Amino acid sequence: MGQRDKLSAADVLLANLIYNCSAGPKVSTESTFQADTQCVSPYKVNSQASLMWASSVLPDVGDTEEYWVDGNITNNYIWFSDGSEMVVESTLFHLNEPSGRGHCIQLRFKNGYWALEDNSCNHKQKYICSAMPVISSDMEVFEFAHIMCSSGSLYQITDLATLERAQVAIATNGIDGKVWVDGHKDNNTITFTGGSTIAANPALFHQNGNNGSGSCLILEFSIDGWKLNAVKCDSFEHYLCVG
Repeated sequence: MGQRDKLSAADVLLANLIYNCSAGPKVSTESTFQADTQCVSPYKVNSQASLMWASSVLPDVGDTEEYWVDGNITNNYIWFSDGSEMVVESTLFHLNEPSGRGHCIQLRFKNGYWALEDNSCNHKQKYICSAMPVISSDMEVFEFAHIMCSSGSLYQITDLATLERAQVAIATNGIDGKVWVDGHKDNNTITFTGGSTIAANPALFHQNGNNGSGSCLILEFSIDGWKLNAVKCDSFEHYLCVG
């Protein structure tokens, strides 16, 4: 393992054991309150692609099956655990949802399809976690990178925890170079595919990377390790997908 990886072989092995690197969202075997879910990275349904990706791993079991996903609804906004937010998108929800029953968000199979509902947080049910991000073997410009992801979504780096997960994925795959991730930066705001936004955290960026040459987010290695830069969107690079 080279100096650029910044992770020991033991770190990588432990990460593989903890995170389970196979693709696809992970469904819990136990039931719990949403606040007590044991995800390293809770699963966000913030776009049609992320809804379809979660639905692909769930059985069509009928109207009674419900799973917690990341997020709490307040007024007309969804607030995710990583600090990002988005306006409630009605196309991600069942008809007449959200209904105001509660602040927690669940994924439910009803009327023949999976979609979101709001519900009271005061009951236990299974939940969905994100898997490890997956690095592409091919290269694309930013515009086409998310289309080529099996999940339909580029990986989002929103805090130090998601940055560390990206570093583990890079170390296990041996990628040497730059990697597209989701997001366009405009001044101090990052806007993700699907419309959710978060304030740009300088700790996630290389020095001066928060004032980069473009708007597309890329993960690259420098003297301070793997961090983000905002760059022009037209170079061919590897890309990091939601697992």
